Amino acid sequence: MLDYIKNEENQKLINKIFISTIFIIFSFQLLRGALYFLPDKVLFFFSSNVFENFICLTSAFILYYKVFNKEHIWIKVFALGIVMSIFYAIAMLKMFRRNLNFDKSPFDDFTSYIGLAFIFIALFYFFDNLSLFVNNSYLKVRKALIETEQQLLRQRFNPHFLYNAFNSIYSMSLNNNPKTSESILKLSSMMRYLTDKSNSQLSFVKNEIKFIQDYIAMEKIRFGSEANITFDYKNLPQDILLEPLLLIPLVENAFKHGFYTNDPGNFIRIQTKVKNNIFYFNVDNKINEKQHFQKKEREGKGLKNLRKRLDLNYNNKYSLISKNDNNQFSIKLKIELNGKA
Repeated sequence: MLDYIKNEENQKLINKIFISTIFIIFSFQLLRGALYFLPDKVLFFFSSNVFENFICLTSAFILYYKVFNKEHIWIKVFALGIVMSIFYAIAMLKMFRRNLNFDKSPFDDFTSYIGLAFIFIALFYFFDNLSLFVNNSYLKVRKALIETEQQLLRQRFNPHFLYNAFNSIYSMSLNNNPKTSESILKLSSMMRYLTDKSNSQLSFVKNEIKFIQDYIAMEKIRFGSEANITFDYKNLPQDILLEPLLLIPLVENAFKHGFYTNDPGNFIRIQTKVKNNIFYFNVDNKINEKQHFQKKEREGKGLKNLRKRLDLNYNNKYSLISKNDNNQFSIKLKIELNGKA
């Protein structure tokens, strides 16, 4: 329903329907009152509630759509004066009909007409500015909710590799490994990137590639530099913008489920490319036999969170397909680069 109202043409249609409906209702009441009072009870007709309501509605319509948009202030003041005079005249007429003494002020009826006219003007303003009340408010709230959800999903990135990295660096320091300081600097850079990008809207793909490279380098500290891990990103345009930290869960998933032992047969192959304005990111890895602590299905919370983020940011402009074939697990991500929601 809100999506329908957001359309500007639909908003104009709703406004016309509202004005037409309210005038039809009050005109029908006025006609029914005229048939009931006229021609015998003219005074009762011109001081009846239906006549008063119709005059308040018509005055509000003229003031809002014909007078308030004029540039000259004297026109507005003159029109307001006429309306106030009409309201006061009807109030006096109603007092005369009730056979009241003229020394009693008709102020109550007069102010009630002003209040009713003000309500009509407020309704006209609301339906005439649905874009202000619906589009802006709705979109701002929706955007805020989406951004909050995105931040929460980004922050759910599994940090278990950080713990492993700290343990590896600790072992390196005990052995006086000359690469200890370099590893600490690399890890610091990664943590800074995680912090900075947790609130960002978009990130250059070159920065995401650098983060994945550092991630792989940290994992190689644990499994050894000879670990069978390949990352093909040649000829990839560096100015592509993506949702930040969108790719790393796929890489992290491969290490978590396929490269958690030092089995020499383990492998991880990562390949990314852009073709026909479509971004491809594929990850393949060997599947190790599940241990007693790994009885859950392969697609855990990390990939479920990733799907939610893809839905929020790329709607139906992406595909994420996983395949479990013999001893190999593959997952393929495809994103239309012009499909950012």
